[in-house]
Order: sequence, then structure tokens, then C-alpha cells
Amino acid sequence: MIINPQYAIESGWIRNILNVKRQLQPNGIDLTVNSVQRPLLANHVSEIRSKNFPPSTFDPMIPDGDSKSVLLLPDSSPFYLINFNEIIKLPEGVAAVIFKRSTLNRMGHKLESGLWDSGFTGNLGCTVWPSHPLKIFSGDRLAQVVFFRAEVSGVLYDGDYQRQKNHS
Repeated sequence: MIINPQYAIESGWIRNILNVKRQLQPNGIDLTVNSVQRPLLANHVSEIRSKNFPPSTFDPMIPDGDSKSVLLLPDSSPFYLINFNEIIKLPEGVAAVIFKRSTLNRMGHKLESGLWDSGFTGNLGCTVWPSHPLKIFSGDRLAQVVFFRAEVSGVLYDGDYQRQKNHS
């Protein structure tokens, strides 16, 4: 069952919300762009076991906290990493999922993220594949996080990305 997003805010499961009145939605909370990175994959081989990329493998198109915009071009990068301003701290029994906002859907762009497990603490992020040129400004609302009740296996998330500033 989806958890009331106002309750998630009041419970401290999400913070660094830039404008609660604007970002609070009926079933979730809009997420705002903090930074955008483009992978520099010319000589890079991805390996599932090696989740953390060296910083030199990404070009910070909008560095953390910068207030500029960037044009995402479908042919100039295989994908773009978006880091959001909002930070979550999920308690036991609560998980989260990120969905793209309907505006991006209507424009034909693809945005994906993953399941954020109970026990995770840190910044939220996603991957974007633009279908045509897409201009993004720092602070734009691109996605929405939805919190839901989840039975846990008795083990909370304590993986490589715990408390990491961004997802790249």
C-alpha cells in the first residue's frame, strides 16, 4: 500500500525538499534535479561486481548545486545520470520507488531508477535516455518518489551506496 507522502515528510523519511507546497503530490513527492552527469565510456567496460565508477568516468554537466541548465542530446551520450536534491532515510518496513513524471512521458523520454530498500539512507537518482533534445535546469521536477509498506527479510539495506552523496 502506498504511504501518504505528507506522513513520509513528517516522519523524516525524506529531506532537502526545495518547495514542499509544489513538490507534494497526492501519492508521492516530486524530485528535483541537483546534478547531471554524462558517462565517458570510450575505454570503459562495465562490470556488475564493480558498482562504483571512478569519478573520471563521468563528465559533470551540472555539478552539485549549480543553478544552470544543460541540453541532453540523444546522440551525444548513451545515457545521463541524474542526482536529485532530496535525501531519503527508509526505516524498516518501508521501501520506495521512483517514477518519471507524466510530463516526461508525454515528451517521449525514458527515465528509470530502481527499488530503494528498507534501511537505505542517501541521495536518490535515476538514469535518463532522451528521445530528442531535452533541456534540464537545476531544480526541475523530473520524477516522483512513492513510499510503500514492505515486509522485510530481517535484513536492512547496508550496501555499497549507503550514505553516498550521489548515485554515480
